[in-house]
Amino acid sequence: MASSCPQVLGYNVESRIALLGAAGFDRKVVLKMASSFPSVLGYDVESRIALLGAAGFDRKAALKMASSHPQVLGYDVNKNILPKLNFLQAAHVDVTDITSHPRYFSFSLEGRIKPRLLALQGLGLLPQTSGGVCSWLVLCDAKFFRRTGLARGVRM
Repeated sequence: MASSCPQVLGYNVESRIALLGAAGFDRKVVLKMASSFPSVLGYDVESRIALLGAAGFDRKAALKMASSHPQVLGYDVNKNILPKLNFLQAAHVDVTDITSHPRYFSFSLEGRIKPRLLALQGLGLLPQTSGGVCSWLVLCDAKFFRRTGLARGVRM
């Protein structure tokens, strides 16, 4: 933990874990979050949850997303989350289950999301749910090209 997030050495880890618990996270979840993404211990989680609220996520949804992908608490709402949500909505993708797929926000809008979704749309394979979209985004390039039949290196 200290090698990936050296500032954690200056924290009172127990008090940081208690703050995450007070925010609504189960202790087991907090320990998992801290081991996979130690930076979460340094966040003002309440303000981060409030920012997700401003993006349209209720508290329960924000906690759910952060529990499975704590990095979402570090994403800039205006520069990362909202543009990606807006893109999905413009593509007529149902985003009601996006809280089950917070990893979506970790992908580059210009480098991965737009090119892949436009390619899928051109092939008539555009998923109608955010879960379906995420299943295409998590694929490495080789698998994506193999599954779509697109030639590797073709500009999407």
